[in-house]
Amino acid sequence: MFSYPLGVSDVIVNSAKKLADAGFYVDIFIDEVSFGISPIFFKHDRIQVRSISLVDVPAINLEEFSSKWPLFARFLAINRRFSRFPLFLKNIIRLTGKGDYSLLIGVEPFGLVSAYIVSLIKKAPVLYYNMELYQRSNCEFEEAHLLKVLEIEASRKCLFTVIQDKRRAAVYQRENGIEKDQIRYLPISTSGPPVYEKTDYFRKRFNIDKNRKILVYAGHIIEWAMCKEIVLASENWENDHVLIMHSWKMDNGKESYFNEIKEVAGRNVIFSTDPIPHDEFPYALSSADVGLMFYSPIDENFIEIGSSSNKLAQYLKAGLPVIASDFRSIRDIFETYKCGVCVTGPDKISSALLEVFHNYDNYQKGAYQAYREHYDFDVPFSPILEEIKAYCV
Repeated sequence: MFSYPLGVSDVIVNSAKKLADAGFYVDIFIDEVSFGISPIFFKHDRIQVRSISLVDVPAINLEEFSSKWPLFARFLAINRRFSRFPLFLKNIIRLTGKGDYSLLIGVEPFGLVSAYIVSLIKKAPVLYYNMELYQRSNCEFEEAHLLKVLEIEASRKCLFTVIQDKRRAAVYQRENGIEKDQIRYLPISTSGPPVYEKTDYFRKRFNIDKNRKILVYAGHIIEWAMCKEIVLASENWENDHVLIMHSWKMDNGKESYFNEIKEVAGRNVIFSTDPIPHDEFPYALSSADVGLMFYSPIDENFIEIGSSSNKLAQYLKAGLPVIASDFRSIRDIFETYKCGVCVTGPDKISSALLEVFHNYDNYQKGAYQAYREHYDFDVPFSPILEEIKAYCV
């Protein structure tokens, strides 16, 4: 994994745990910067997280792979914007040198390229976890275009690609030229039983009266998540409503967008930036009443988000009704399970709250059902695990 957070990616965390439970030894390679942003520590003795130092390894010459993968040589020759990636890759090669791997799993394009390079040395099969749709339309400079082509070439040589649902798979297949039989479906999901207990985590932490309603946004505080719009919309909510903006990034205070939002926030907005241990997070969320999730309609990666939002899976596990962007992919889930309300934008949250609180018990039941039937990691991962076992016999 390169430039991708581990600690908040339940699919990666739970994949590692399930593979270890099945008897595999799992090494997770992640660059030190990404690991520092969202660290996680496993108790399982078969899982080892290898935080990769981004220092040069002069003894390893990446150009040696030119004959085996000519396009990769071209990428190295022109690469200026992803300057840390070659350092990461050199250290991956160094650390995997003495290892004996039955399977290599690449996460996102950089992870896939790394896994494929290692496979050229180790002769081990590769599979691809495509977490975000990396589309040609987003490639604004030459290195990004070449990275996309590298992803395409490497993905065609994988055992299979793991992606969230059929709609996202259709986009991926169109862009990468992948056949349908090379796709496996795994929604962005979480694991464990639903949290039926209503805790007081946020109420105690922020001294919130028991009679006030808590709305929570839990995720990356960033422009595309419409966080500023959510904060501004909260000015029009009832006086007994509180908005908690919880971020998993400990260094938000260094970011101009975060500080800009804090400046416009009203008295009913609380910013929660202290880390919550991974295992405690669902219980923290269960102390809220409603979950919020909004996305700018930038491209299909955002529009087709219904099975690809970590926050949605976490909200539903905690029994929270959800108010979200009115995208078809989300609307289909909400209409199937009656677990939330779609609105055209954050300015419509107040009207949606009237509906949610009027039928709260039914929405909460729908949330639990949606989690059990669609966002419980164990169910869709089971056939993938069996296939991995068969390959590694």
